[in-house]
Amino acid sequence: MKNIVPILAAGMALCCAASAVLAAPGFTLIGRPSNPPAESYATCISSNGSIVAGVNLNSIAYTGFSWQNGNRVDYAQLSMITAISADGMYLTGSATRSPDAPAGNVWRASAVGVIENLGRLPNRPLGCSSTAMNADGNTIVGYATGSQSGLRIPYRWRSGVGVAELPDINGGNSGFSFANGVSDDGDIVVGSSTSAFGIIDNRPLYWDTGGAPHRLFPPAGAPTALSGSALAISGNSRVIAGGFDGNVGAVVWVDGVATRLVSTSSRLAAGATGVSYDGSVIIGEYSRVSSESALFFIYTQMTGLVEAKAFLLNNGVPLSPTGTIEQLTCVSRDGLSFAGTYIDLANGIERQAFVATIPTPGVSVIFGVAAATLTRRRRPINHKR
Repeated sequence: MKNIVPILAAGMALCCAASAVLAAPGFTLIGRPSNPPAESYATCISSNGSIVAGVNLNSIAYTGFSWQNGNRVDYAQLSMITAISADGMYLTGSATRSPDAPAGNVWRASAVGVIENLGRLPNRPLGCSSTAMNADGNTIVGYATGSQSGLRIPYRWRSGVGVAELPDINGGNSGFSFANGVSDDGDIVVGSSTSAFGIIDNRPLYWDTGGAPHRLFPPAGAPTALSGSALAISGNSRVIAGGFDGNVGAVVWVDGVATRLVSTSSRLAAGATGVSYDGSVIIGEYSRVSSESALFFIYTQMTGLVEAKAFLLNNGVPLSPTGTIEQLTCVSRDGLSFAGTYIDLANGIERQAFVATIPTPGVSVIFGVAAATLTRRRRPINHKR
């Protein structure tokens, strides 16, 4: 068992040490390609928010991009970037157009575009889509898809080991499971799994360092048979973010115990989708009524659940009254930067990626209570269980 000391200051120091260039406070539009015109979507962010990566989408194709300090790079050979290492030096995603990594293989690219072919699941003619990468870029997780309807096989690639299949919730292979997130050390993978092939009742779970699955249960008082998913995990492995159907909504598991963040009606999806290194900052989405577009939230123990735009404004990030945060997809490991998609047609801003970083004075506002709470030791997840 690993001994994790969840002290906020130590976590932030660890994160920020990854890059000497800190993210500039404020709100920054990352831009989008103009030839041909495309929308841009942020999908991942580096440890301290100084590097953002994602995907451009036009009527023809997807292309990946990365951005740092006002410099944007579009990668013609990378179709979709979905994950980034803590220092921003490695990227991964769902597909490439490069002969160096044939379509369907797991791949890793350096920030300058050098692509490594990491292979695919042995004895399975399935295309791999990577969803998450650990801090040093030496562990990648995702799921493989095939021609059979609904087939999804989760995997974990480790440097020096290769691509390995992860079993379903019953220890076998149901054919419909997803790996969505991975801890900074690469030991814990989170996702969802069905109980049998063709069944769509996904169960949240995590896989330990040896690949054994462990179910994550709903909060106390909720039906245990609810469908749901684990979508992200804190770098220190202690906090897992996700959600359930029914009236449960967004949930976090702290050392395996579930807590509800927001409730919805049975018709509305909700989930906690991202989490900082120490688990003190959580992002997600929900809808209040069925006719409403998704709302995105930022949660801390100090502030509770606050809609993303209001949270950023409250913490000193300038935003136009007419602008809309259409997606909030990622939070940096230090919990101070957020990225997603923004639009403000009233001011001539087409849909594009953004990064927002809270100025330093905002740190005490956000973390004033959380730091004191998180310094109490709790039992970490047992990686060997």
